[in-house]
Amino acid sequence: LDQFKSCATSFTVDNTEYQKPEQLIVALTHKDIYLDFFKDKKTEILQLISGTSLDISEGGLKHNGKEVLRFSKAFCAKLLDYEKLGYAPLSAKIRFVLSWFCEGDGNEYAIILPMITMGEK
Repeated sequence: LDQFKSCATSFTVDNTEYQKPEQLIVALTHKDIYLDFFKDKKTEILQLISGTSLDISEGGLKHNGKEVLRFSKAFCAKLLDYEKLGYAPLSAKIRFVLSWFCEGDGNEYAIILPMITMGEK
């Protein structure tokens, strides 16, 4: 941070060792979801709004018993990494309902990007 010394009033070093947090909030991105899953779900997705609670299922998320999101392989691997650190998914909510343009077929699809609360096992 030496390059910022001229615009900063002071720097301090914090050597405190902090405990592991009880919860983590994981905000999913386009890379964390299986986008092609949404291609036939437009009607269902457009009925959902930001803040809606979702149920966690193996490999994805559900709303009222219907699967509304499927995790990507990369995110499934991330979940395993969190599990190794002692965390498990507790709850999920919709952060955004938005449009995704698929360059492969030239169409737009409604998708959701959720956030997942991870808690200690």
